[in-house]
Order: sequence, then structure tokens, then C-alpha cells
Amino acid sequence: MIVYLPHLVLSMILPLVGEFSTGVVITYIWRVSFILIGAGILIFLLGTQAWLYGKSKDKELIDFGIYRYSRHPQYLGYLLWSYGVMSLCSYFIGGMGYYNPGGGLVWILSALLIICIALREEIEMSDAHGEEYKAYRKQTPFFLPLPRVLRAVITAPVKLLLGKTFPETKREATYIFGLYFVIALLLSLPLFIMDLGSSYYPLLPP
Repeated sequence: MIVYLPHLVLSMILPLVGEFSTGVVITYIWRVSFILIGAGILIFLLGTQAWLYGKSKDKELIDFGIYRYSRHPQYLGYLLWSYGVMSLCSYFIGGMGYYNPGGGLVWILSALLIICIALREEIEMSDAHGEEYKAYRKQTPFFLPLPRVLRAVITAPVKLLLGKTFPETKREATYIFGLYFVIALLLSLPLFIMDLGSSYYPLLPP
């Protein structure tokens, strides 16, 4: 699956540099995986703390703490944690250059499902709080602060499908789920083609 691309690129490029042996590359990827897991847990806890504090103060719109930097910190934390776990398990199970398309498919589905749920929640918040929430949404990133060009690339399929950046109905949010799932599958095809005939899905020679 395309979700493995970041550490697959590291797996293939770093060994070409003299001082990076296969073992060193795996160590680096393990470290990155643990960093993602730790960061995900921390962000999730910070988001939960801010949300609980806001609810204890009877606040309907949580826009302080980590919510100033991410509209959905708990979801972001889960995605980082789960990606780190998936990446780590991939190397523990299969070693260098191994990836599990089943695990990648589950992660893609869960990530897109979470994004769809977040979009549906935003529709409800917009209906409930109107311009106040729309102003917050305009100022605060969905998950992470991203460069404008990258944001434009990510949201381009939505604009092509709906003619706008954000869905306004829950049905439109469901359309977005299906659209990006198809895109993820299409982007994953080259990786599957590379591994036709392999039982263990190695992307690098032993």
C-alpha cells in the first residue's frame, strides 16, 4: 500500500550511502516509528485534557490548548500512533523491505473513516455554532499546519468532486471517503505490480 512509501524510500535510498548499512537503516526506521507512537500518545492526551477541561467549564467550542493548532488532535494522535505501530510491526514481522498490504489497507480504511467522522462532526459544529465555528475552522488546521501548496494538492480532489473545499452535508463527507480510498488504491498499484508473484511482499532483494 502507498502508506508504506515513506519508510520504503528510506529502505532503498539510505543503503546506497556508504555509512548506512541495512541494520542501521532498520534502527533509524524503528526510532522514527517509536517517535511517531510517542508523539501520537502525547497529542491524544493533550487533546483529551483540553476537551475535558472545556466540558468542565461548559464550553461548547473548544478552541484553546492544543486545539489552537489542530481541530482534531485526538484523531491526529491516533493516526500518528497507529502508523508508527504499523511501520514497526512491518519490520518486526518481515524485516528489511517487507510490507504487509493487509495492514496497510486496514490503516488506510481506519484513517479515511476517522477523517470522514471528523468532517461529519464539523458539519454538525457548523450547523450548531455558525460563523463562530467557521472562523475557528478558517484559522486552525484540520490536523497539522501544512504549506499552502501541499494543502492545495491534498484538497484538489475534493474541489474537483464537490466544487468546494469543505463538505456541507454528511453525504458529501461520505463521498470524500470513497474518493480518497479509490485514490489510495490507484496510487498503491505500482507497489503491487512490483511485487507480483511474491508471497511475502518484499520490496527489496534479500
